[in-house]
Amino acid sequence: MKWMLTTVLSILLSISLSIQTQANYQNFESMTMIDGTLLSEIDEKDYQEALNKVSKRKFWGWKIHYIHERIKVSYIKETLFSYYNDGKTPFEYEYQATYDQTATFSISATGSIDYSNKDDAKQFKNKLDAALRISSDYKTSQSKKETIQLKIDVDPGTQVDLFIYGEGYITNGTAARYVFFFRTHFGGFEWFEVSTEYQRLEKIKI
Repeated sequence: MKWMLTTVLSILLSISLSIQTQANYQNFESMTMIDGTLLSEIDEKDYQEALNKVSKRKFWGWKIHYIHERIKVSYIKETLFSYYNDGKTPFEYEYQATYDQTATFSISATGSIDYSNKDDAKQFKNKLDAALRISSDYKTSQSKKETIQLKIDVDPGTQVDLFIYGEGYITNGTAARYVFFFRTHFGGFEWFEVSTEYQRLEKIKI
């Protein structure tokens, strides 16, 4: 009877493991990975194969399988302005604004893996942080106000874009937690570290 109950619970758990994640970095306007795939974009077959890597039961603790480790990414967080001169003469464009600049550590998960994603304490629960050896330095986001003042010459047939550009690293994989050979947590994990973020101005001939 106990074996049957465990089997039923495992089946129900596997059915619930949809690849749906939510994290701050997924709200960026665009993100480009040098190589690899975000957890939310991994196809079902590869995801299930990754889950199989941690399916063999152990007496106690977490089993970890990494799909990608510190894959470099670049992103556009926000376009501050975009202006196109469709006239025949150049002109000077002035721009001033204040925006929030944030150093971000974001996490996401699938299945029954749980996490907190508060601004001041982003971490996986049930000691998964320790198993993944995530540095405590990454867990706090820092925010500050930045003010921009620009005077730009916009030539005819030219588009000027100012946006917040950044780079960082993605690590993801699958994990399972066991207590006396019973699997209590099972799913995918991912974290994103911002390494740099700054204003970027581009002039493009249209």
